[in-house]
Amino acid sequence: MISTIARTATVFAAVALVAGASLPAAAASDPTAKTSEAKPPKEKRYCVTQATTGSMLRKDKVCKTRDQWIAETGQDPARK
Repeated sequence: MISTIARTATVFAAVALVAGASLPAAAASDPTAKTSEAKPPKEKRYCVTQATTGSMLRKDKVCKTRDQWIAETGQDPARK
């Protein structure tokens, strides 16, 4: 009886050591893990709120980058 308990405890200890040793290796090869590559900063967006015709309650918000506003309207949103 004691030898069976000792053998079982030894097997569990061996399994725990193997599992603990393989965790860092598995984490290092995980393709879904985040990399340290820096994302480019987001461009600043300029938003304009426009009242919808015929509605007093609804207002539409349009957000675009500075370059998009200049290309579409010819006006620079950063200049006042």
